[in-house]
Amino acid sequence: MLKEKIAFAVVIATIILGSLLYVNQKYFSTEEKDETACPADALLCPDGSYVGRQGPLCEFEECPSRPETIEAPAEKDFENSEIDLKIE
Repeated sequence: MLKEKIAFAVVIATIILGSLLYVNQKYFSTEEKDETACPADALLCPDGSYVGRQGPLCEFEECPSRPETIEAPAEKDFENSEIDLKIE
C-alpha cells in the first residue's frame, strides 16, 4: 500500500511540475519570438521578375539589378539596287 501511495504522489508531482513548466514557457518566457507572417503579395520588377516580402518588417526584397543597357547599332542607309529602293 505504501508503494502505491508513493507512485501516486510521484505521478501527481510530475503532472504539477510539467504544468508549471509549460505555463512558465508559454506565458513568462523572455525569449524574443519571430512569428511574423508577411502577406503573400509580390512586387513586379522592371525586368519582369517578381519579388516577395521578407524580414520582420515584411519589406519587399530588392529587385534584381538591371543588365547594362545594350546600345542599338547606328542606323545605316539601306539600299536595294535590284528593285531601285533606297531608305535613308
